[in-house]
Amino acid sequence: MAQSRARYIVGTLIIIVILAIAAGVYCFTHSSLYALHGVRYLAGPFQSRTLYEMDWRGPKEVTLPVSGHVIDYARENGHEAAITLSDDSSSVYTIENGKAKKRVSDDATKSSIDISSDGTMVAYAERIATSSAATTPNIFYAPDGWEIMLLGPNDTEPHSLGQGYAPHFFTKGGKQYLAYTTINGLHFVDIATNTHQDVSLDRSAQPDWFFTAAVSSDGEYAAVPVSSSYSLFALNLQNGSFTLSPAGTLPPYTNTVAFSGPRILTGAGAVNNSQTLLRLLPISAPDTIAYGKVYPYVQVYKVIP
Repeated sequence: MAQSRARYIVGTLIIIVILAIAAGVYCFTHSSLYALHGVRYLAGPFQSRTLYEMDWRGPKEVTLPVSGHVIDYARENGHEAAITLSDDSSSVYTIENGKAKKRVSDDATKSSIDISSDGTMVAYAERIATSSAATTPNIFYAPDGWEIMLLGPNDTEPHSLGQGYAPHFFTKGGKQYLAYTTINGLHFVDIATNTHQDVSLDRSAQPDWFFTAAVSSDGEYAAVPVSSSYSLFALNLQNGSFTLSPAGTLPPYTNTVAFSGPRILTGAGAVNNSQTLLRLLPISAPDTIAYGKVYPYVQVYKVIP
């Protein structure tokens, strides 16, 4: 009788432990830390940014195999690219399998890098010293203060595509494109044919400094700052021309956006820049925060899935 009761108690305790572990696993795999695990972001002012990656316990600093201070970074399908700043130069690197290759190094100010999904092309923004925006601190990132530079697979020197900021490679209809933000809206480049197209947007409600648009790597969506926050658009391609169709509005305070599969990854500064918010939003309901994490305020410049 005593042995049966002991077995019952032990069995009950085992079941309780198993249920507790299962509940803990369920809660963790449905938590913000789990959802944001592996996400990287750049934070801090232009010349002293830090690259972080979300770990199980929160953000940790990331070190890349490059020379100089990392001020911009991108990755896609395991391919990485970075811009570094040193005392006398700014450099562009590509990184494959943990080994870095310096592609460009000179004294021009560089920012906003992206890398193609196959790792063969890099695009970034380079400062235009003669631009009116280049001497106005509060619109440092205004697109007319920069020009987009493209490095192809066999290029030893980059070539300019025109004024703009925040290049994004994407593929649509089996072709490779590059999109970037201009002073009037979005600009698209068919890389194979070097065909260019502007899509103008009403930016009259835009603040006197600039957020920049983002395009999903599959070319299905664009997140565009047409007002004090971001709006989501479906990206349509018909007869070789792009159009945008409204698809929703992102939550307030969003100031940087990237696409991550069926979700939108955003960085945001809360009211009066008292907190930093990392958020995941479903594309199907972009005004809904599926997961979010709050940290003491830092200036989040870029989020990288």
